[in-house]
Parts: sequence; C-alpha cells; structure tokens
Amino acid sequence: MFGDDLGGADDAKSAKKADGEVKPTPKAKELTAEQQQRVVVIRAELEVLSKQLEALNKAATKLPDGLSEFEMAKHYAVAYQAQKKERDANREARAPLDKELGELVPAAQRRSFVWLYTNTAAK
Repeated sequence: MFGDDLGGADDAKSAKKADGEVKPTPKAKELTAEQQQRVVVIRAELEVLSKQLEALNKAATKLPDGLSEFEMAKHYAVAYQAQKKERDANREARAPLDKELGELVPAAQRRSFVWLYTNTAAK
C-alpha cells in the first residue's frame, strides 16, 4: 500500500544497490548435506575470528587509570595502530567466509527509507 510508494514495504525482501537498482533478497535454497556441513564449519571459523577481534578490542581499550580524555584517546589510537596487522589479517580471513556463507545461507537484505510527514497543526 503506502510502503510501496515510499520504499518502506518489504524491507526484508529487497535492498537498494548503490546504483539505485533494487536487489531482491535471494531465496533460501535446500542445502545438500555437504553444504550444511560447510555452513557449520564456516560459522565456527567466523566465531573464532570474532573472538580474536573481541580480544584485540579488549586489549586496545585496556587503559591505565587516571588518564585525561585526550590521553585516553591517544593511548587507544596507539594501541589500535599497533594491532593493525592482526586486524587486517582478521578482516581478510573473514571476507571470503562471509561471502561464501552469504551464498549458501542468504541473509535478508535491507532497504532504508525516510518517512515524510506533513505538519497540519501549523495551519
């Protein structure tokens, strides 16, 4: 109804690409036993990578007591930069796994929109 005109309907069914083309969410497909096992393996690998990233975040945000806000930001930036290689390796390992998992088990796509209202009280 109204959502079709404003782009708010069926957010889980389609998403807008950067070029403006609407891309529907891929239909879930029946997975073979081998594919189902691969999904389990991919999710386990992604969980390990997530825990590694969480540990890096925890280490970067571990700050000494008594620092000013500026010193805390500086300390965090230095710690974050020191972890750059580990973070890059984590991201590079995650990207192909995310892509493969997305092909096997498609996730709902999202389409953003803005509702427009008319202020009738001011008239």
